[in-house]
Amino acid sequence: MLRKHLPALASGMAVVFTGLADASTVRPPMSVSDWAEHNRVVSGKSGSPRPGPWKSDPAWCREIMDSMGVDHPCRQVTVRGSAQSMKSECALNAILSCIDQDPRPMLVVLPSLDEARKYNEFKFEPNCRESAGVQYKVAPQSKRTDAGDSSTTLRKKFGGGFLQMAAAGTSKPFQMITVGMAVFEEVEEYDDEAGDRGDTLEQARARGFEYGDEFKQIVVSTTGAKAVDGESEGCRTTREFLKGSQEWLHAPCPHCGDYYALTFDRLTDHDGSIGMVCPGCGTLAESHERHAMIGAGVWVACFEHEDPERHPAPPAAIPAADIGKWAQRWKLRMEHRSFQVWRGITLSTSWDAIWAKKIEVDAGKSDPKVFCQQWLGEPYEPVTERPEWEPLHEAKGLIYRNGGEVPPFVGLLTGAIDVQVDRLEWAVYGWGRGGVGVRIEKGEVFGETDDPATWGKMQALIMEREWQGPRFKPARPIRWAVDSGFRTQMVYQFARNMRGWGVRAIKGEDGPKGHLAPEWADSGLKKIKVDGRTVGRVPLALIGIHQLKDRVYFGLQAGAMSGKGPPLPRALLFGPEASEEDFKQLTAEYLKLDDPRYKAGQWLKVAGQANEQLDLAVYNLAAAIGPGGLDRMSDDQWEARYREALPEVPAEAGMAPLEQLWTDPAAAPPKQEASVVKPSRPEGQTNALALAKQQLSKWNRKR
Repeated sequence: MLRKHLPALASGMAVVFTGLADASTVRPPMSVSDWAEHNRVVSGKSGSPRPGPWKSDPAWCREIMDSMGVDHPCRQVTVRGSAQSMKSECALNAILSCIDQDPRPMLVVLPSLDEARKYNEFKFEPNCRESAGVQYKVAPQSKRTDAGDSSTTLRKKFGGGFLQMAAAGTSKPFQMITVGMAVFEEVEEYDDEAGDRGDTLEQARARGFEYGDEFKQIVVSTTGAKAVDGESEGCRTTREFLKGSQEWLHAPCPHCGDYYALTFDRLTDHDGSIGMVCPGCGTLAESHERHAMIGAGVWVACFEHEDPERHPAPPAAIPAADIGKWAQRWKLRMEHRSFQVWRGITLSTSWDAIWAKKIEVDAGKSDPKVFCQQWLGEPYEPVTERPEWEPLHEAKGLIYRNGGEVPPFVGLLTGAIDVQVDRLEWAVYGWGRGGVGVRIEKGEVFGETDDPATWGKMQALIMEREWQGPRFKPARPIRWAVDSGFRTQMVYQFARNMRGWGVRAIKGEDGPKGHLAPEWADSGLKKIKVDGRTVGRVPLALIGIHQLKDRVYFGLQAGAMSGKGPPLPRALLFGPEASEEDFKQLTAEYLKLDDPRYKAGQWLKVAGQANEQLDLAVYNLAAAIGPGGLDRMSDDQWEARYREALPEVPAEAGMAPLEQLWTDPAAAPPKQEASVVKPSRPEGQTNALALAKQQLSKWNRKR
């Protein structure tokens, strides 16, 4: 009867069996990009300026997404990129596609708990609820932690798996779970360790051991700071990127058709037109042509292969007929594909805008760090000053040949002590006309430095030791500088007890205005306390660390540049006994020049490298410059110093000609700034020393 009134009513049996047929039909698997085109809806609640059905635009993001799929043969995908370059959206598409097509346990690691909550609120939850295929598969969210099959803010449940969102600063979310996919977002913001259990990335990766070759890793992040030469730390994203295929987008030249990498260094201003210069034909592709170029772009792996003869790096310009072959080069590193994305290959930022930003940076109106990381997607390399240790090591012994013996050009001695936990490191330097310095001897007094017995050993050394040479009678340093930054009260007591032997407590002045501090300034008396009681006072000298380190580095390079002699003014020299480790310690700090808080730069220590020898050189220089010292002595005073230092019976007959030259007041190095000295290359100077000469010239120009 009902069908008479409703003739279009479907048959119940047909509806049931049609539904059963649809449910039992296995859908053909789709790539991540295809899945996103058919199912993904960009939610307006996510803050996207283009809500609505997903479009893989620009087209190059399709290959990145497809590589992120769990069925793709590569096991890790790294996307190193600038801000707002779609890298996180590609990773989200991979997660949603996995939930729909191949569900498994997954982990997303964010820098902090707040970031994990934001990821859920603005990325996962709104886009999941509006995208077909997953909107009804993920259990609805409940605020209760014991809500059975319900999802929570940080843990999403669905048939066949779950999605755990975790903060990098704690190891708890990584414990007792096994996952088949891990997504690492913004790894530059991760803490060094998660819960004192080791590196965050390694802990999370351990959660996928059970999946073996089916475990998928995705790293998407903007870049950090590049490691300074000699440091072990640096940009995490770049370290991951360099392990992979290192793919850059190559686009066809609109003029000759050759493909070349769209990199920032090819962007230029040619007669007011901003564009990319083709390395093949040399013509300019202007900003308005970029849409067609980017749309036809192809990813090409640019890593250096272990066998460059069989697998050379791609040429700068690839003929159109060969681009297909080069596009398959990533298969040489199939396990790990890594992509470089930056604003120059997005459709939303013109090349003109990027060039205008560069002009602002060059003019000092914009932060270069932000431009490098957020616009170019490359690690920021701090502007630093630091000499190379190799040419310094090669120059040792060319002038000062007898370690432990005072050379003829020295007129006074100083000593310095650096306080460590289990030892006192010391060094004695000699100084001559023109500010020339030489390390005479170094040593260590072992023992806990909170034990008076250790200081007693140091006291005996100061009182008993003397240094001499063929033109220098046995003598002690005129001043010993002892750093009071550690074991302060022990240093104060030692300085008071040994004041009659020239021992002075010192303290370095640094900070944003450290470059204004004088090299030596008396600071009055400091209290010496024992068990909370004041038992005396001792004078303290403040030393300008910034200027002293700058002068030490200048002296190191002047010493290497001096060749076989005579030494340049203010040169620092070392005997043949000086080791590689000595010179690594002497160059263990660098002057970072791009921090706006430090107008003259900030001295920073290279991670993992000891710097005791640099500190001892600085303290000795401060002791030499101190009251009535190195920079205040006239030629007459130097002559008096040399005469006073002469042994009773001068050994002039056995002196070498150069030694006579250096001790002859009329021929000794003049007291002048080394920045105006332009010496010829000494005979026998090596290529390494020539390099040091170039570095010294650069150092001079900055001054």
